[in-house]
Parts: sequence; C-alpha cells; structure tokens
Amino acid sequence: VEIITPDKELYKGEATSVTVPGVDGSMGFLNGHAPLITVLKAGDVKLRTEKG
Repeated sequence: VEIITPDKELYKGEATSVTVPGVDGSMGFLNGHAPLITVLKAGDVKLRTEKG
C-alpha cells in the first residue's frame, strides 16, 4: 500500500485491508486489490496490517 499526497508519501508498506473516505462514500480494499488512483475526501484512513 502506498498512501501519498501531492506533497509527500504518508505510508508505504504491507496491509491486509484499507478503508478510506471516498468522494462517493467509504471504500474498502483487501490485500491483492488491483492498483487504484482515486480522489478522497477529508476523513480517517483505516489501515490494517497482519499485526493488527
């Protein structure tokens, strides 16, 4: 998973799932999902790793 902004990289590493606030509603992604570039709205990003 890579979480980046126009200014910097916020996170790069392995994850089992990610939930983000998309402009059309919450979006969830599981490990192995195809690459995606999308626009998000302000809110919490929930990132789950194998460690929890």
